[in-house]
Amino acid sequence: MTAEADISEFIAGLDENDDIRRLLDLSVGRVLRAAEKRGEEFRPDHRKAAHVADWLRASFVRNETWLANVDDLKRPRKLLKFSRFEDIVKEADKAMRAANARDGVSSSGGGQTLYRDLEHGYRLVQLHTRDALQRESSRMGHCVGNGGYDYVLERKNEAIISLRDRHDKPHATLHISGDAILQMRGKQNKQPKADYITAMMPVISTMRNSSLFFGEFGFLVDTKGIRHQLTELPDGVEVDGSLVIVEGSVTTLPDNMTVHGRLRIENGKLAALPRGLTVKGSLEIDYNRKIRDLPSDLVVEGRLSMRRTRIKKIPAGLKAEALYATGSELEVIPEGFTVQGDLYLSRTRVKALPSGIFVGGVLGIGETKIEALPEDLSCGGIDARESALKAIPPKVVRGGPVDVSHTKLHFIPCDLKAVGRLDVSGTEISSLPFDISQVEQLVLARSGVTALPEELGRKELKFLDISDTSIRKIPSDIIKIGELTARRCNLDTISAGIEIESLNIEGSTTVLPDNLSVRHLRMGEAKIKKLPDGLTVFSSLYATGSDLTEIGQNVRVGTGFFDISKTDVECIPASLKVGIGYCAGIDVSKTRMIALPDLGDVKVDWLSIEKTSIRDVPAGWSIKNIRARGAPLSSVFGKVEKAYGVSRKHAAAFTARGVNVVPWGIRHALLAPYRLGLEIAAVIAIVYASFAPPPENDRPV
Repeated sequence: MTAEADISEFIAGLDENDDIRRLLDLSVGRVLRAAEKRGEEFRPDHRKAAHVADWLRASFVRNETWLANVDDLKRPRKLLKFSRFEDIVKEADKAMRAANARDGVSSSGGGQTLYRDLEHGYRLVQLHTRDALQRESSRMGHCVGNGGYDYVLERKNEAIISLRDRHDKPHATLHISGDAILQMRGKQNKQPKADYITAMMPVISTMRNSSLFFGEFGFLVDTKGIRHQLTELPDGVEVDGSLVIVEGSVTTLPDNMTVHGRLRIENGKLAALPRGLTVKGSLEIDYNRKIRDLPSDLVVEGRLSMRRTRIKKIPAGLKAEALYATGSELEVIPEGFTVQGDLYLSRTRVKALPSGIFVGGVLGIGETKIEALPEDLSCGGIDARESALKAIPPKVVRGGPVDVSHTKLHFIPCDLKAVGRLDVSGTEISSLPFDISQVEQLVLARSGVTALPEELGRKELKFLDISDTSIRKIPSDIIKIGELTARRCNLDTISAGIEIESLNIEGSTTVLPDNLSVRHLRMGEAKIKKLPDGLTVFSSLYATGSDLTEIGQNVRVGTGFFDISKTDVECIPASLKVGIGYCAGIDVSKTRMIALPDLGDVKVDWLSIEKTSIRDVPAGWSIKNIRARGAPLSSVFGKVEKAYGVSRKHAAAFTARGVNVVPWGIRHALLAPYRLGLEIAAVIAIVYASFAPPPENDRPV
C-alpha cells in the first residue's frame, strides 16, 4: 500500500459520510501528503483527527458560511490555509469553544433517561435530544453537541451515553453502537480519569470494543471481560478488539498473546515482539527504532506495516496478508514468500528478489537498487518508480496498476496486463502493451511513446498525460476524459465530441475546435492565437502568457477565473459570458486592451487591469476589488467597493462615489526589504567587529 492509500484508509475511517470525508481529505489528508513528501516521520493522532472530523461534521450540518467560500475547484479556502496538522486541531478547538459559547447551556435538564446504575453514586444516562447533546458538549468542552452527532439520535442501534455522579455532573461521554463502544471521551476530548473508567467497568467489560483502543487509557479488557494493566499482562492473554500501545512504561508484551483486532505500537520503548503473537487484524510498528527482529512464528491475518524500522530480515515462517516495509532497513526477503495483498519494499536496502515470490496485490520496489525480477515472480501490479529496474519478464504482472516511471526500462512486455493505471513517464519506452483496455489512468509524459493506438478498447479515461511527447492524436473511441494534460504537446486537434473535465495545454500548439466544452482550461504560454467560437469553460480559464490575440464569439466562462493576462488581446467581444451571476476573478493585466466590454450585469470578486489602457468601469459591472496600478482608470459607471493603485489625481473622485481607495504603497513595499537589509548588515558588521582579531600592527608583542 502506498502512502496515498494509507492516508485514504485513515480518512475513510474517520467518517462514513462522503461530504465529510472530502473535507477531511482537503485538510487532514492534504497536510499528511505534504508531510510524507517532505520525508517527515509523522503519524496522525487518531483521537485528534476524530476531533477534527467532529468539527467538520458540525460545520456541515450547520451549513457554516466558510463552506461557501471556495476556490475554482470548489475547495473551501479555509481548509487550504493549513500547513500543519496541529493548526487544524487548533482551529477545531477554537470552533468548538465558539459554538459552545454561542449556543450556551440549556436551563432545562430533560432529554435524558437512565441507562444503568453504577456503584458509589455514579450512573450512566442516555441522551435523546439535541438540547441534551448541546448541554453535554458545553459542560464537557467537546463536540458531541453543535450538530455533529445529531445523526446518532435518529439511529436505533446507536446512543450517546454520559457518566454522571450523584450531583448529575458529567465526567465521561460514550458513543456506543449495539454492544460496541465507538468512542469514550473525558473533558476537552481528553482521556477519562482512571476513577471514572473503574466506575464504568461493569458496563465496559460486557461490551465489544472493536473501535475503542483501550491502550490509550493504560489498560485492556480480555475476552473474558477481565481488566489488565498494560504493564502486567499475563501470558496467553487474548485482547477483545483492537489495541494501541502508547504508554512509554510498556517495555514487553507477554508470549502467546492474541489480539482479535488491530495492534498498533506507538511508543518507542518496546524493543521486541513476543513469541507466539497472533494478530487477527493489522500489526503496525511503523517508525519503531528498537525492534530489530520479527518472531519466526508471528501470524498477522491483516497487514504488517513496519515502515522506517530497523528490521533487516523477514523470517521464513512469517504469515501476513500484506507487508509494507517502505523506508525500512530491510535487506532480505525469504524464498517463496507469499502475501495475498501488497508487498511494498520501496526505499529499502533490498537489492534482489528471491525465486518463488507470490504477491496477490501490488509489488512496490520504488527507489530500490533492484535491477531484475525473478522469472517465476507473480504479482497483481507493480510500482517500480525511480528504481534501477532494467527489465520485466513476461507474464509477471497478472493484472493491476503498473508504474515504471523514471526507470531504465526501454520496453515492457507486450502481454503485460495493466489494470487501473499505467505510468511509463520519464522512460525510453516507445510501445505500449497490446491490451490496455482496462487502463483508466495513462501517463506517458516525457516517454518515448510517439503515438497512441487508433482505438484503446474503452470509451473513458480518468486521466491522460501526454506532455512533452510527439503524440498528435487521441484514440477515436475515447468520448470522455476526466483530466487531459498535454503540456508542450502538439496535438493536431481535440474533437469537440470528447467530454473533458479538465484540459491542460500549457506551452502547446494544440488547435482547439469550435464549441468545445470543458470544466477547467489551462493554456498558459500556449502558442494559440484565438479562443475558438462557442468555447464553454464551466469553471476557470487560465491563458496567461499565451500567444492569444483574439477571443472568439459566444465564449462562456463559469464562476471561476478568467485570466488572459500578459497576452496581446486588444478587446473582448460583447458576446462573452462570464459567470452565472458571479465570477471569482477576471485578469486582463498587461494586455493591449483599452476598454472593458459591456457584458450586462457582471459580479466579480477581483478585477485586474494593471498596465492596460482601460479608463473606466462600464455600467453593469459590480466589482468587489479592482487592481488598477499602471492603468489610467479615471471613472466608474458601475459599482466598485475597493480600488488599489488608483492615481492620486482621481482618488478623490472615486472616494466621492463610495469607492474605498487603498493606496498602493509600492514605493514603501520596495524600500522596506532594502531598509531591513541595511539594518541586518549593520548588525552583522557590529558583531563581526566585536569578535574579529585585531590587525597585525595592533596586536601585542
